[in-house]
Formats: sequence, structure tokens, C-alpha cells
Amino acid sequence: MKKTLLTLPLALGLFVAQAQSGGSGLVHGSKPYKKNFSQSGAIVTHGHQDPALSEERAVPFWTEDFSGGFPAGWTTSDVGTTPPDPLVTFVWTSDPNAVEPASLSWTESAPFQSTTASNGYIWANADRGLSQAPVTNMQTRLFTTPIDCSGQNTVLLTFESTIGVYDIPGYESAIVKVSTDNVNWTDYIPFPCLDTPQGSTYNPPCDRWSYNAQLVQLDITATAANSPTVYLQFQWNGGWDYFWAIDDMAMSSLPDYERIVDYAYVSHVGYGLEYARIPRPQLGTEFMLGGQAHNFGSNPQTNFVMNVDVTAPGGGSAFSASQNFGTVNSGDTVNMEQAVTLPANLDEGVYAVALTVTSDQDAMEEDPSDDMAERAFELNDLSYTLDGIGVHPGDESLTSLGTGSYTDGEDGLFALTYYPISQTVTVYGVDVYVTSGSSVDADLFVSIHDSSNVVADDLSAPYVATSQDHFLTAQEISDGYARILFDTPYDLQPGNYYVGVEMYSSNNANDVSVVDDATVPQPSLASVIYISNGSSPGTYTNGNALLIRPILDPTAGIEGLADVPGFNVYPNPTKDGIVNVNTSTNDTYSLMVTDQLGALVYSTKFTSSMVLDLARFAKGAYTVYVTNGRTQASQVVTRF
Repeated sequence: MKKTLLTLPLALGLFVAQAQSGGSGLVHGSKPYKKNFSQSGAIVTHGHQDPALSEERAVPFWTEDFSGGFPAGWTTSDVGTTPPDPLVTFVWTSDPNAVEPASLSWTESAPFQSTTASNGYIWANADRGLSQAPVTNMQTRLFTTPIDCSGQNTVLLTFESTIGVYDIPGYESAIVKVSTDNVNWTDYIPFPCLDTPQGSTYNPPCDRWSYNAQLVQLDITATAANSPTVYLQFQWNGGWDYFWAIDDMAMSSLPDYERIVDYAYVSHVGYGLEYARIPRPQLGTEFMLGGQAHNFGSNPQTNFVMNVDVTAPGGGSAFSASQNFGTVNSGDTVNMEQAVTLPANLDEGVYAVALTVTSDQDAMEEDPSDDMAERAFELNDLSYTLDGIGVHPGDESLTSLGTGSYTDGEDGLFALTYYPISQTVTVYGVDVYVTSGSSVDADLFVSIHDSSNVVADDLSAPYVATSQDHFLTAQEISDGYARILFDTPYDLQPGNYYVGVEMYSSNNANDVSVVDDATVPQPSLASVIYISNGSSPGTYTNGNALLIRPILDPTAGIEGLADVPGFNVYPNPTKDGIVNVNTSTNDTYSLMVTDQLGALVYSTKFTSSMVLDLARFAKGAYTVYVTNGRTQASQVVTRF
């Protein structure tokens, strides 16, 4: 049975793009929907762990890993909830999957991925399986017995945790309180960037879910140092939220010198939007580079410099940015965002981005491994994607949404992704990436919309472009995507647009789910849904980077072209990934490489012949496709 979902007004942190012809350039939003993912639409995720999940502390002088059950003497209560709604209290379990129902199948958060979750942890279930919001808000409390911090000049409290909020931002609702007398308490905020769409800071890297698991590190020296009796209180105020799981608590001294890079940030448009594939004509004259770092050590760091370097596809620095923050004191956080003038004639290909920090205390750094963060983007004249599947360095985190995800959303559900256009571009259709749990004969209808109409809850306005109905096939589900072409190509003029797919399931008989890339946090309106039927139609913030991609390749769907004379790709198979692509003409060709799922992973242009480097990609089979619009050819190449 599907859950009845809340529809709350919200005031979002806004992102603003170029002025749009015929409409406002201001992109804002309306209402969030609480997620309720369909199990049949679930896809494999590679995890969503805190990139800084590492032991920065010294040898702990106190630990609690909950391997012995709920600790003796600890107490928990809910002083806010009014019966008959169930109370929310912390309970013990040794089942990492126990949190799954409360996460509503949010795949990044179940199972709980703390280091020792299988031997026990504690958690509070704010969702409670309710079909609607509780009458009153909860106020859940967890009290520890006293902890001896005698002789400890600095005190670092750490624990591994996952939490999801819905009604109240986490920086207001989830608090760790510390006391030396069990009467007077000092508040510490474990999740300063945990927010809801109606909050004021819902921009990357803030989100309504923490990482799974997130290593929370709180410097409680000011309250706890040298005290023989230190009490901890975990307090959670909220309504119809998700859950809070806690494990592997410890107290230790602070490291003397330790800085941590939290994240890197790269964008061709700014406003928190990080597009992974960008056509070169859509680049402006500047590119945004930046990130965040903090001083986790007990001592100041002087001459603290943040560097962001972008490496070109062939090697060497393409462009970079740097900022000196001077002295950064213990516990301080610094942020950088610089507009860098782009060099001329950038090549197509994948650009690696590395953010690093240095200071006068480099030689004393406790753990240099967390002094860097990575990003990547691809310049590709035939591909424009918000998602970074196949481009992200490291693990990817994927989820999905579709007709089985929302009450009143079975039919006429739109999923839409935002695309700013700076130079006129021709769009030939839309690629929609679907999950393996999608059903044959689900009805899809792709379209392009003026962004001002979407955020104004008006999808009845004339579409910029539309397709015919498209019924999903078994082959498309196997391939992982449906390529839906327009009857006639559309020229998009400079402006702001949403590219979307409307889904019909015949009252859930043929459900379909669209893949969502949650690897890099995006602004809340980067991808949205639109409920066209039911009791609460309108635009809702959901998704992160939905895999809905405009087709810019003029050869898409072209059949019956003559073969490319002398086309050959060798050696095949290849061990080192280096292959030669030859033709017997002097024509210029477009070359595209797709993976086994049919996703475009690389594109370029060449004349007559070229050397293609597949070493950057994982081992497997790839299709090399070339065309000049009059002839075409393809060959499957295996890298082993």
C-alpha cells in the first residue's frame, strides 16, 4: 500500500540563470514530496558513504560500539509525541537492514553502513510506518551515563551515523548536548548542512540525508576537557521524518594538526549546478572552481592555501584557481568559489579536477590522505548531461523515481531535468534512462518546457518540443534507456529549459522508473517532478540529477546510411586500451564510444584515422561508432 504523502509549501535557496526569452530567468520552486520508492524500480547503488569517513582521532580513551546491546544505565524517551501516534525512542538492533522501511527504500541509506553495524547499533524511527503526518512533533532524547574525561586537555567526540529529515532542518532538530552536571547543557550541531527543501541552505552539499555512514566529529573541549563527569544527550525534534542511526561512539584527544577537504565544486554556470557533460558551444567565458575545507586540528594552520587544478584530457593543466586564506583557526571552515577565465580552443574529452590544500604545517599534518577532493567533467559537443554516470571519479550513487513512487502519481507523472542554453542548439529527441524493474508497454512522452512555466506549476502551457507516445520495449529495459526522437528537430534558442518525460502506467499495471544520479549533490530544482493528476497537482522538488538527456547528435536514429570505406578498429581485443581507428578516405568523421548499457562515454572528431585510448575506462566491451552524416560504421571492441 502506498503512503499518502505530504505537500508542504517551501521557500528554496534559489539559483538564477541567464535571462529567458518570454519568461523570468529566476528559477524557484514550490512543494516537496516525501519519497516512497517502488521496490520493483530499485537499482543497484554503489554506496553513499562520507568521503571523509576515516579515523582522524588519537587512540580513544572511551568507546561504545553497542556490541553488548543497549548500554546499561542509558535512558531514552519521547516527550513530544501525543498518543495514539507511536512514540519515537532509540532502540538497539544488530540488523543493518532494520532501517530500510523507515528510509522508504532510499537506497543510499539502507542498510546502515557503519563499521560495526552487524554487531549492534541504536536508532530512532521517526517514520514509524505512519500513512500521514503525526498530530504533534516528537522530541526524542537519549541520555548516557557519566564519562570520565579527567586529564584530557582536548576532547573529540566521534560517532558514525545516518539520519534523514523531512519536516525540520537537521541543523535545528538534531542536537548533541554536553553537560558536566546533568543540569546545564551546551549544544553541538552534528549535521550543520542537513536541510529540508523548505530550509534556507538547501544547496550543495546540503541535503535532507546525511552520508551513510557519516563520521560525525565534534570538538567538545570547551565543555568536557578535564572533567570527571561528562554526560551526553542526543536530542531530535521533528515530525514525519525518516530515521537516525548511531554507532561506534568514541572520545579521544584532537590531533595537533589536521585539515580536511570536504568537497570540490566545478560548474560552467554556477549556482550550485554541476553538469558532467557540456557541449563546448554552451560554455561561457568563465568556469566556476572551488570547494570547502576545515581545520580539524587543535592548532591554527597558517598560510592556508586552497588550489583547484583542472587537467586536460591529454595531460597538463587546462586551467586552475587558488586562494590563500591566511590563518585558519581550529574548527574554522573556509569556502572558495572563483570564476576562472577559460582558455581558447579547449579539446573535447574528460577533464580531471583536483582540489588540494596546503599550509605552513604540511610536515606536521596528521593524515594527508584527506587533503584532496576530486571531480570530473567532459566537454562533448554531442552530449549535454546533468548526471555524471560514466564520468564521476570513484564510486557512483544511484537511485530512481517513477510511477510507483508517489501517491496520485501513477499516470501523468513528469520527471524533468534543468538545462540552461547559452547558444542555439538543435535537439533531436531525448534519452530516458530507466531501471531494470520498469515494465514493458509503459507509455512515455518526452517534451521540452520553458523553465518559467515549470516552476509556475503550469505544464499546460505550450511545449517547446514534444514527441509522439512511445511504449517501452523489453530491449530498451535491457539496454537501460529509451531513445525517443522528435518527429522534427527543434532549435532551442538561448534560455532556460526543462527536458522531461511524462509517464503513464495504466494505474500501476506498467510502472516505469527513471534513474537518478545522487553522486554529486545538486540544487533542489536541478531535477523536479510534476504531478499532473490527483489531489495536489503541481511541481515538486525531487531527484538530484535525473538521467534525462537531450539528444544533440544529428545521426541519432538515422538508418540505411552507406558503410564508411575502409573502416577498421584494431587491435581487437586490446589489453592496454590503445586502438587505431582507420578509414580509407580523408573525410572528417564524428566518433562516439558507448558502453555495454549504450551510454555515451566519449566522443570526438577525426580526419581519416586516429588513435583511440580506452585505458581510462573499465575493462569490458565498447562500441565505436563513426559517421560523417553520409556514411556510418560501428565495431565492438573488447578491452581485457
